[in-house]
Amino acid sequence: MPDYENMSWLEALQYAKEISGLTAEEIASRMFVKPSVVRRYLKNDGGYAPGLDKIPLLCLAMNNGVLLNWIEAQIRICSISIPPCQRQGGSVDSCSRSLGGSWGRAAASCGNGGNGD
Repeated sequence: MPDYENMSWLEALQYAKEISGLTAEEIASRMFVKPSVVRRYLKNDGGYAPGLDKIPLLCLAMNNGVLLNWIEAQIRICSISIPPCQRQGGSVDSCSRSLGGSWGRAAASCGNGGNGD
């Protein structure tokens, strides 16, 4: 069984692709995106990471739950305390900023930098 707790998100994504047996082009076709997008995800080209909305699509495209297993493992080892939402100017400001980032930034806020350190 993979060591999801010590994997980086990039290693988890690469492992998911590996066990899927699919090429980046096949994954992209199943996600209705360009192959270059998937290749950038797989290389973390310039910090380019899939958004949270892409995780279900990646799982479905690769026909496995590796990324979900990785997320669950990160939640087990991570204790994030999100400050209570405070209304400013009629909007939920602090929570929208806290939750608006990508999953890589969420992992970084857990103290492992999103790379398994």
